[in-house]
Amino acid sequence: MQKVVDALLLEEWRGDDLYQKTLTISTLLLLDPQCAALRRHPEQCPKFAEAVGSILDARPSRQRRNEPASAYMRYWAARALMLLSDEQRLVSAAIPAEALPDGELQQAPAKG
Repeated sequence: MQKVVDALLLEEWRGDDLYQKTLTISTLLLLDPQCAALRRHPEQCPKFAEAVGSILDARPSRQRRNEPASAYMRYWAARALMLLSDEQRLVSAAIPAEALPDGELQQAPAKG
């Protein structure tokens, strides 16, 4: 499974394809909930953060375009954002801070 996750993370992602970003982030978080691949490949954290930022920007309250997102796209965006969370924390402590967009999300302290 590690090879599949690494290959997905290391693959080039299209910058203008929100659908690809939501499915990729969802898949990475489902297959690797502890984000081990991001720790193995920290150079990929900015790409991951940009994809998360794009998903956040596509939320209905943030859209700057007149065309509403389809229910299907809203589902996948919500699913990807939900996978970022962990139990009662807004953002899972497993996700490296470098893999989150600046100023958008903050990690809650790990339960101790």
